[in-house]
Amino acid sequence: MTDVKAPVTTVLATLVAAAAVAPAAVAQTQPSTALEALTDVLGLARTARGWVLRHREGILVLRGEDDRIYEVNTAGLDASALAHLREGRFVSVALKRSVTAGAMPIAASVEAVEPAAAPRLPGAPPDR
Repeated sequence: MTDVKAPVTTVLATLVAAAAVAPAAVAQTQPSTALEALTDVLGLARTARGWVLRHREGILVLRGEDDRIYEVNTAGLDASALAHLREGRFVSVALKRSVTAGAMPIAASVEAVEPAAAPRLPGAPPDR
């Protein structure tokens, strides 16, 4: 009988520990999921704004206004939209909703922001 109690006790302890951690993991992802749902229901376009760090082989690397680095799939954009994606330029990218959760966002359109209206790139030298 004691041979059975040890494995059962270990399994139960593992389940209790996992149950304690699971709500914290779910709580971290709920705000973004709720925001995405609200965005879809209201029909609002999701956008990413930032500086083009690199654009190669259908992948845009963008430094956002929040100073985070983002990757966006640009394979579906036409040539006129791709012309806006020059390194150092500040752009606004409208994003399509991804079919797979956690997948790379897909660009629907791109607009270049006029240099005078664009915020300064963090770490850039001041204008002379």
